[in-house]
Amino acid sequence: VLILSAHAPDLTAAFPAANDYSDVRHGQWLTWLETEFGWPEATAKNYMSAARAFGAKTPSLGDLPTAAITNEALYALASPRVPQIVRDEALERAEAGEKITKSEAQDMIRKALEAEAERNRDLVQQAEAKSAVALRQAAEREKAAERQAVEQLDTIRREAAAKCGRLRLAYLITVLR
Repeated sequence: VLILSAHAPDLTAAFPAANDYSDVRHGQWLTWLETEFGWPEATAKNYMSAARAFGAKTPSLGDLPTAAITNEALYALASPRVPQIVRDEALERAEAGEKITKSEAQDMIRKALEAEAERNRDLVQQAEAKSAVALRQAAEREKAAERQAVEQLDTIRREAAAKCGRLRLAYLITVLR
């Protein structure tokens, strides 16, 4: 039995039912929800979101003491922006007997997002450093290619000058004979 609070004593039954609309006629969702569970729509959506977020881990919540993870904490942890590792950590800590409140969940989320942001900053810095190295190397290759082109042009000029000199000499020899 999945126990999250006194308001939702058996969510293992509620989650599948809340996702199976085949028995509910069009336009009767809110009535069915109130009749079956006594919940407003927002509560049902929060529980369904939590079920999707925790996925296969949801049954392990049933082994926890009552309200080991408060509903508010569960809703916060169910947010799509929350890394799965944070949900797993919350479950582990709850299984170890720690009560996970909304404040504790938010703190866990904040720390995880800050760590992720720091990793991203590090990755950006590494990418920038690699880009700077690549740019320097490209500039060095370009300068080397430019030097080689200048050397080739100088060689061509010297060869052309030498050939012109030989041609002048040959002309003079021909004219003087």
